[in-house]
Amino acid sequence: MKPIVFAQLKAIQADAHAAKKAQDALVVRIDAMVAEHSPKDAAGSNPEDWKRPDGRISDVGALVMEGMFASDRPVGEIAKDFKCSPSAVSHRKKLWEARTGAQPDVQA
Repeated sequence: MKPIVFAQLKAIQADAHAAKKAQDALVVRIDAMVAEHSPKDAAGSNPEDWKRPDGRISDVGALVMEGMFASDRPVGEIAKDFKCSPSAVSHRKKLWEARTGAQPDVQA
């Protein structure tokens, strides 16, 4: 390998590491700001409000779940948060995609 090519690869590597550190720091700052400024009684902030007494998802829960779909959260993670089956979340996601025109995730 030519020395100039190797030097360029090292520079790109350093830039990638710096970008990752900056991204990690940004995520920490955003999480802290959201936690600091989120009202504790805001709709959707309490997972107990996500379901009705009969165990079905409430209107608030549906909005929260749709927000998770929009942010590309994996179905399995959403199912854990909602304490329901991944197939139930997948079904709701398909309905949401059809209603909003969102493109389904295609995993290779």
